[in-house]
Amino acid sequence: MILTGMNRSTQATFPVDVATNAPYVSVRRFALERRDRGLGQDIVITLGYDVGADEPPTCISLLAVIGATLTDPMTHTDLRPRVYDEWGPVPWGARPPSVRIAAPLSAQYWDAPSAADVDLRVTAWRTPT
Repeated sequence: MILTGMNRSTQATFPVDVATNAPYVSVRRFALERRDRGLGQDIVITLGYDVGADEPPTCISLLAVIGATLTDPMTHTDLRPRVYDEWGPVPWGARPPSVRIAAPLSAQYWDAPSAADVDLRVTAWRTPT
């Protein structure tokens, strides 16, 4: 699935290729936001959950692997940083509505990515571990 990502500071938009291994967890939004302190950038992913008529799992854990194509502002060469983070396991009732990851490199590199990708891996348990 392809989403449109946005850098909230520059208003630049870019395509985000999203893959997930669980049909009941989806990525609804992908945004870049300035970190509260310093020169950093955060990647914020808004999630959606829909188990339909099925019973939800008891616990869930998430692994997000994020990559992007960025242009170095000094050398004008393409960079392809990747970052990942894990959340959980947490009870289904405490599942996160969004996840925030500190992006590698300083914010100036993230002004206008040409593309990004998200690989969201979901592990679910039907009984507590």
